[in-house]
Amino acid sequence: MKMMKAIKFRTQEVQATLEGLKTATRIPIKCDLYDSTEETAGDFQLCDSLNQFFFKDENHFKSWALRKSRYKKGDILYVRETWSFLSAIECGSICLNECKDTYKQEYGCYVYRTNYGKTEDDSFPPSLFKWKPSIHMPKEAARIFLKVTDVRAERLQDITNDGAIKEGFKGVECSCKGMAYACTDCYNTGWQEPPMVGFMYTWDAIYKNWSENPWVWVIEFEKIDKPESDGE
Repeated sequence: MKMMKAIKFRTQEVQATLEGLKTATRIPIKCDLYDSTEETAGDFQLCDSLNQFFFKDENHFKSWALRKSRYKKGDILYVRETWSFLSAIECGSICLNECKDTYKQEYGCYVYRTNYGKTEDDSFPPSLFKWKPSIHMPKEAARIFLKVTDVRAERLQDITNDGAIKEGFKGVECSCKGMAYACTDCYNTGWQEPPMVGFMYTWDAIYKNWSENPWVWVIEFEKIDKPESDGE
């Protein structure tokens, strides 16, 4: 079995994955992945910046992007999320799980930000948990495991409502959806607020480049049980 790879999810993404709503994620394709040995010629431009890389056409670029993608079809991933660790004394009265985990040679239990509601400053409860960023989460703390089912490159704005639903966005259905008469209040789309609108606002809040319509990797996956071996 190949070694598992890590992928970082924000709290909202973790919640959607746990609920079975999120089965895909989009990752920006960065210009600095360019390989100077790559044969590039033509008018197809990857990046609107000083680092402009040209390819013969979109298919040439997509083939390059698949080779450069960190994640491949069939890969097993473990999700890194905002977390903390409580000592055995602390977790004995708080955690539902046994205090059998070890972190820095101390027994206790891992806890996860997603399980503790929402606060504006992400510090709930402030007197007890000191949340650690996902980038520092050890693999031993992982509780969510994914199997990659598809990888492709596409423009960000090519996302559809179905794609946004796979990203974990529910949208707001039109109140007259499914009725016999035309649903003019929702422009006959069936949506009062399409799922892709929520995705658009969330993406722009993070990356601030929706209007630029960048290229992204689309990683589709299915949630699986923890593998018996991680290939190490």
